[in-house]
Amino acid sequence: MVITSLRNRHLLAWDAAFIALAPFVAYTLRYEGFNWTGADVPTSIIYTVIALILKLGIFIAFGLYGRLWRHANVSDMETIVATTGTSALICSILGIIVLPYSGLTEVRVPISVVFMDGFFTVAIVTAPRLGIKALSTWYRKKMEAGRRALIA
Repeated sequence: MVITSLRNRHLLAWDAAFIALAPFVAYTLRYEGFNWTGADVPTSIIYTVIALILKLGIFIAFGLYGRLWRHANVSDMETIVATTGTSALICSILGIIVLPYSGLTEVRVPISVVFMDGFFTVAIVTAPRLGIKALSTWYRKKMEAGRRALIA
């Protein structure tokens, strides 16, 4: 079955790919298209690169890639919420305070982009893990519903 062949390295690749896209999607929604200001393009690139490194580092530090997600429970979901919340807070500080005041960017990341990026990060990290758990539970119930036999 596909669930048994899904490994944490696949989740890491999923997270890296889609978390890298999240700030650009947030900017596109913020400006209702690709009418970004000239200073927003380099700001979005710098923010995305640094935020991706920070988020994946936080996820690894919290042990997000050391679990078997088909055996996940409520405490594992609490770990996801704590992990993504921590990464969203740190990336908010990065985009709103650190980047503009350090001189790395001309402008700060818009607050709406930071909030959308945090929301997207929660969805990106949670969706595949909940999907793995749901499919694993469904498959187990399907197998248990098979024909029973008494062995004497």
